[in-house]
Amino acid sequence: MPSARIVVLAVAAIALLATAPAQAASRLAATDKRELAATIDRFVSSAVQRHDLAGSYDLVTAAFKVGITRRAWAHGTTRVMSYPARGSHFGWTPQYATRDDVVADLLLQPRKHVRTGQMIFTIELKRVHGRWLVDSLKAAADYGPNAIGRSTTRKVNRLLLVVPALVLLLIVAVPAAIAIRGWRRNRRAERAFGNRLRKELPPLPPRP
Repeated sequence: MPSARIVVLAVAAIALLATAPAQAASRLAATDKRELAATIDRFVSSAVQRHDLAGSYDLVTAAFKVGITRRAWAHGTTRVMSYPARGSHFGWTPQYATRDDVVADLLLQPRKHVRTGQMIFTIELKRVHGRWLVDSLKAAADYGPNAIGRSTTRKVNRLLLVVPALVLLLIVAVPAAIAIRGWRRNRRAERAFGNRLRKELPPLPPRP
């Protein structure tokens, strides 16, 4: 049945989305996790918090800083978005991981008394000559209460909206399709059965 296949595909897609972070984390050795965490902490502190922008130049890949000199980077010509993150250790969840490439969600909370929401970034790191370096950093979404009206910092990854919408659509549409299919089948059966009864029943005897 086509509807049954849709249900199976929907369940498989939901399960895949739910297990992807765990599978990615399982591919990372303990030493890699420690080195990745150290690189992310240093990068956020130096580049995102702007504590040592010049020093962050050595924490990124050549592709990330292509066309930007060390001097220009140190003076603010950088592809790294600044954000008033709180703390010195930052939470991240791997979404994709191979031996030399990791993509993770990085959640940053704002400092106290700063009128901005928390931010989720997508960060990619690559192993280059035995060191983990940041290859890209993109703002995924701002979920804070003050996000409205600040288009310069609210950058929403469309996948974060499309995937839940598709899952919700499948949850609503699949049962509806099954119900409509059953109703139509019952209607056809009732019509066919009724017509057959009318044709097969013998005529009533005449009254005396």
